[in-house]
Amino acid sequence: MNKIRKTKPMPHLVVIDTSVIWCKDKTCVVEPKFDSFWDAYSNDFNLELVIPEVVKGELLFQQSTSAIKSMDVATEKIGEISKITDRMYSHRITEHIIKDNVEKRFDKWLRTKKGKLYKTPIDKIKWGDLIHCSIWREAPFTFDSKNPDNEKGFRDALILETVIEICRQEKRQIGIAFLCNDKLLRETAEQILSTENRFSSRETIDDFESYLKLTKEKLEDQFIKSLLKRATQKFYSKEDPECLYMREKLRNKLEDEYKKYFDNPKESEKDFVRSFLSSTYSESWEPIDTGRFWISNAQFERIESKNQYYWKSQVTYVKQYTKRYGQISLLRSLIFQDYDNERVLILPFQIIWRAKVTANGRFSDLAIENIELKDNSFEKPTEQQRKRWGLRTIENITPTTDAGPVSGSFGT
Repeated sequence: MNKIRKTKPMPHLVVIDTSVIWCKDKTCVVEPKFDSFWDAYSNDFNLELVIPEVVKGELLFQQSTSAIKSMDVATEKIGEISKITDRMYSHRITEHIIKDNVEKRFDKWLRTKKGKLYKTPIDKIKWGDLIHCSIWREAPFTFDSKNPDNEKGFRDALILETVIEICRQEKRQIGIAFLCNDKLLRETAEQILSTENRFSSRETIDDFESYLKLTKEKLEDQFIKSLLKRATQKFYSKEDPECLYMREKLRNKLEDEYKKYFDNPKESEKDFVRSFLSSTYSESWEPIDTGRFWISNAQFERIESKNQYYWKSQVTYVKQYTKRYGQISLLRSLIFQDYDNERVLILPFQIIWRAKVTANGRFSDLAIENIELKDNSFEKPTEQQRKRWGLRTIENITPTTDAGPVSGSFGT
């Protein structure tokens, strides 16, 4: 690794994928964490925000769909009120009004961030090559786990083409950062743009924030990239028995210290409202896999004293469950069509650790400073979680009962 050199932080064009700013709460335009990050760093680090047209479209579809479902419920309730009162009531909300206002809300948000919408480069796309990749499920296309005869990835392919065109058209000597939580899309972009020295990709907001913190130390860009990569490997590398994760037997330590969360997923249940019947009759959750630990890239925190670097790594345990019903609760679910048959347990552990880093990037005296369980949950998985953690799709389940297992099928 090259020795540390002091340089001025480089301005960046920041291109965002849907996976980074998507938010489960549709009352938010984007993930609030992104808003906080942008407000804290955009001015100091001269960041320019770019949203691909398809990313905007995906967000508008998700938010409009959620609002329209609420409108349909309201319409139904107003109809019931009309019957009860023998008076005709109505509202003036329409799908068109909802879609229009959701778009206006997004455009207002983008203006407050001084961001730019980048149109899909329809005329520049080699449609023959795109069709070939779609047919043969070549990245960023992939098989649809719910229906293997179908492919997934068209919108991702258009986002990728937009990122490529941005790199082609941008003539300034600035960094181009692609923030993308979708592994397949991110790695495909990295491969195609491997010769574009200005381009880099980051999996999460935290990863990019870590990079910016190091540039604030006025370290040379190539050294920063090497340092972040080396920090990740020093924390965990399956080929290195002396990495911090292996040396400290961190997996065993987490399972021992947080045993109640591993043994009982309901310890992580959030805002779960039980109906009278579901609390009266037995329902339990059974795992469909053994669970997996996922380890994120190491993120730079700060420097204390001489060459004492502090880092943050996230170790996340993910395990899928399906419901086991009692006989009466099964009957209730069939009557009310309450098919809440799957959950995912997510236990994210934040590990703060330190190491001495020499001028040529060598690490020594690694030690764990703190371990904390953050934002654990046990709930029905979202599509974003399915993609991020590679969750299996549970299809057409005939629920398991106390009388014994019954037939069912699992997607891959």
